Parts: sequence; C-alpha cells; structure tokens
Amino acid sequence: MQKEYWYAFTHEKKKLYHEFDMIKINQEKSSDLIKKRGEKRGKLKGKLESLEEMYKQNFISQKTYQELTNPIQNQLKRLTIRSKRN
Repeated sequence: MQKEYWYAFTHEKKKLYHEFDMIKINQEKSSDLIKKRGEKRGKLKGKLESLEEMYKQNFISQKTYQELTNPIQNQLKRLTIRSKRN
C-alpha cells in the first residue's frame, strides 16, 4: 500500500499530498489475543462455578456470593464485548 496520497491541487496546479502511517496487524497476533481472551473467559467461568458450588453447599452466604461474583461477571461482560468488536 502507498503511504502517500494526493488529495487536491494548489492554485499553481501542484498536487497536495498527505502521508499516512500504515499500521499492519499480524494475523497470528490477532488470533493469539482471541485465544488468550478465551482462556481468561474460561478461568473466570471456572471461578464462578466454584463460587456457585460453595454457595449451594452453604460455605458462603448469599451476600458474600454476590460480592464475589459481581466483579467476575462484569469482567466476563467486558471480554465478551471486546470479542464482538473484533
């Protein structure tokens, strides 16, 4: 791809140019990011399942369960939103 494009003429009929910075995204790195997000999502879901099991067995109260699970659920939502944007 070109780094420079002309977009207009001056009154002397010279071309005006604008130079763009090209950002190349390595496809392999992109897939690595997706994989890491998936792994993180899996770990967070595992934590949620463990907390749910502890709550069901009455090891923790409902209030404690909610206090611990709300931040995890918010992290999962953020990861899901990022994945949908990409």
